[in-house]
Parts: sequence; C-alpha cells; structure tokens
Amino acid sequence: MEEESRALHSEDHRSDLARAILFLGGMYCPKCPEEIRTRLAKLSGVVEVLVTNYIETSYGVVQVFYDSQQVTRDEVMARIEPPYWATLLEDKDPRREQILLRYTEIYVC
Repeated sequence: MEEESRALHSEDHRSDLARAILFLGGMYCPKCPEEIRTRLAKLSGVVEVLVTNYIETSYGVVQVFYDSQQVTRDEVMARIEPPYWATLLEDKDPRREQILLRYTEIYVC
C-alpha cells in the first residue's frame, strides 16, 4: 500500500515538471558547461540540467528540467549571467500549456 502511494506521488510530481531548452553562448573554455550546471542546480526546484556544447565553438544547448511549482522559467534564465547569454528555444510547462489550451478552446469554439 505504501509503495503504491509513493508511486502515485512520484507520478503527480512528474506532471509538474517543466522543461526549458535554451540556446547558450559565451562558453569559451572546457569548464563552462560545468559552471552553467552548477549555477542552475543551485536554484530550488531545478531537478536536472543537461549542457551540450558544440565542439570548437562558444555555443551550446541547455536543457533544464524544473518543478514549475517552485521555480519559474524566468528565474532559471536569470541565473545565466554574463559572460554567458541564453535564448529560449522551447518551453514545456504543463501549467502554462493548460492555460493556453483553455484560452484556445474559448476562442476557437
């Protein structure tokens, strides 16, 4: 019984997870991806940070998985400070998508 409760709770928690994919610039040394991971991981609510940098360039892609109940996408992006910069490529926040779906239903129907 307790295991079922834990499983249900973890599924509920997963439904609150949001993912932001950011195009990142300003990574000029091999330590930069780790610096970005460290900066973002310090935010309460950030679950996982994946940084991929393009070989021989100062650019990369960051995927941030976060709890949308604890931290916002804007707070995540604000944590990326100079010398780095980021542009949002994709944002998947279940709460925001539900709100947009509601407005779409109102105006389309």
